[in-house]
Amino acid sequence: MLCILHNLPPSNCGKTILESTRRYEVPLETNSDRNEQNHLLPMLEALRSDPAKAAYYNSLLAPLRRYDLEHHGDLVKTLAAYLRCGGNATRTADALYLHRNSLRYRLARIQVLTGLDPDEPDARLALQIGILLTAN
Repeated sequence: MLCILHNLPPSNCGKTILESTRRYEVPLETNSDRNEQNHLLPMLEALRSDPAKAAYYNSLLAPLRRYDLEHHGDLVKTLAAYLRCGGNATRTADALYLHRNSLRYRLARIQVLTGLDPDEPDARLALQIGILLTAN
């Protein structure tokens, strides 16, 4: 008997499924050593050196942090993953091991709490800056 999805014996199928899901994993934490983010370091350092500006971007995420603490939620983690996946709901849901409807619910909650739509370019950039400022 062979697995209908992979045409492999059942003993190998689970391993193949696990390997195929790994390609969807997305790092949720940011790392300043990553090549993609090195070009952002001067901006992040400038914002960190100006407490008023850094506080503004941190305040954008404050409602999410408060909600996560009060409800043991993962809205900040969800937002970080969504931004890291370029706003692709399917990739984000796969990376977080969520159903897409669960992700949609979380994104709607993020929008209600922050008053910002993560799919609107200016809001997305502001939220991304907030995530990056608090990541390191």
